[in-house]
Amino acid sequence: ECHHDFQAYHCPEDGLTFNPHPIHTCESRLCPFCAHTRSVKWLHRNLSRLYCYLDERKVDPCLATLTFFDGQLKGLSYYQAIKYCQKTFATFRKKSEEWKMTVDSAVWSYEVTWSEKHQQFHPHIHALLLRRRGSFIDVKKMGEEWLQAGGGMSFNLKRIKSVEKGILEVIKYATKP
Repeated sequence: ECHHDFQAYHCPEDGLTFNPHPIHTCESRLCPFCAHTRSVKWLHRNLSRLYCYLDERKVDPCLATLTFFDGQLKGLSYYQAIKYCQKTFATFRKKSEEWKMTVDSAVWSYEVTWSEKHQQFHPHIHALLLRRRGSFIDVKKMGEEWLQAGGGMSFNLKRIKSVEKGILEVIKYATKP
């Protein structure tokens, strides 16, 4: 059984206890515990690169969530919903004037959930936007441009205080089952 038994280390000399870690992991793509572990490992491998990039490019991170209208993708298969999501987001990035003026680069992932209420797949996008320092993202305008590109009801933008938490928020969708 994955993540049932843990091992922790305690140093009697200085009294420090190291974080417990699981003795056994299943490494399954479908295991939420192992998915979290993959996210944390990715973060540790790439965090120093991310900080260098932020400093060199003079950018500040923020989190964006882009959604679609309920019922907008009714009748589409999982594959078709993902393709629509990818195509719409690519069109948005290409045509959005607000994106071009304010976003230096971004990391994103797609999440697809099933809506029992609407009997359809509900894809949405989670993105870490690296905003040019000194620029201001007009959320209302970017939301309108998202709608014009074929997106839906919501373009949500949040400031983040911790780069680590921001990148974990995005990559958890790429590493979860």
